Amino acid sequence: MRVWAWFLGAGLCMLAQVPQEQTFTTRNGLRVILQERHDQARLCLHLRVDVPPEKATPAQRQWLMASLRASGAGGQRRTVLERRHAERGMTLVAWATADSLAWTLEADIRDTDDAFELLAHDVFRPALEEAPVSEAVAFRATLGFPVSDPGPLTVLERFALHRRLVRPEQAVLIVRGDLGLAQAKAQVLLHLGTWAPSPEAPLPNREFGAPASTTLMAGSPSWGDAASRMLGTLVLQARLKDDPSVVLETSEEAGPWLFHPRPGVDEPAFLRRLENLAQTPVSSEELNSARRRWKAQRTSLPLHPREDTAALAWAALHGDPAPQVEALTPEALTKLFQTRLTVPHLKVHPGK
Repeated sequence: MRVWAWFLGAGLCMLAQVPQEQTFTTRNGLRVILQERHDQARLCLHLRVDVPPEKATPAQRQWLMASLRASGAGGQRRTVLERRHAERGMTLVAWATADSLAWTLEADIRDTDDAFELLAHDVFRPALEEAPVSEAVAFRATLGFPVSDPGPLTVLERFALHRRLVRPEQAVLIVRGDLGLAQAKAQVLLHLGTWAPSPEAPLPNREFGAPASTTLMAGSPSWGDAASRMLGTLVLQARLKDDPSVVLETSEEAGPWLFHPRPGVDEPAFLRRLENLAQTPVSSEELNSARRRWKAQRTSLPLHPREDTAALAWAALHGDPAPQVEALTPEALTKLFQTRLTVPHLKVHPGK
């Protein structure tokens, strides 16, 4: 199961046409694969760091990645980094698999320099001495869910694990976009050339469990069109009603999707269920049922002036979604699930 997470991450960079591919290795041991696509306006960077099983336990890998996702980097707090991502239209996801740590960053090709810099910050310049709460975790708190923490690792253990696991000679970087070999080499050397292997620090001889559960967030408060978000929510609610593996939480009808496993469900079973949700086509019957539920909810809205004002404000900002609701096709909603419900597009936050 962990293997498909790697292929899905690399799959963010894959299109139907096979691009020209060139490879080179930097002096610090980082192997780079350049896939030139001069007709592509987006840049994709996918970095995988292999972690031999003798270097760390699965729990240590998971908790290190949780700490990296919660910490600042490059002298900037996590909230500042996430704001920079959002302002530039960048998406950055990171996760731990059974044998690796992985990062995938997508950006406009015009922001190539910033993209390489932000990836370098996240990978080998983390501020592991602190773990400020990210905006995504703060969003979970507003819904009443437990806010994740960096886990049982001490500051010294986080630094020791990072030096032990996040090493350039164990890493492969895939660069895909409108870049030539000379440009790619210049960017890699400028931003990742200073990533030097550090002497490995000893780890304490103690054991602790992996994160008890994982919450995955799909989308953000402003992603996609309103009709797809609202009807997608209703389809997922129907599919996951009384589901033995996954619970779906939403803050509002058109908000992000939060998935977390039911008690006693292990992570592989949880991720397999999400993969099944992503790959199962939406039927006409499901979509029509979601439309009927949406219309029923709309006609039963309370008439309290405060809620009426809120509804009018939402409509003024987003427009009336009714035409989009009627025009939405099963194929369009299936495509949304296939892109949004895969690991590289989900934000992962370990819960207590």
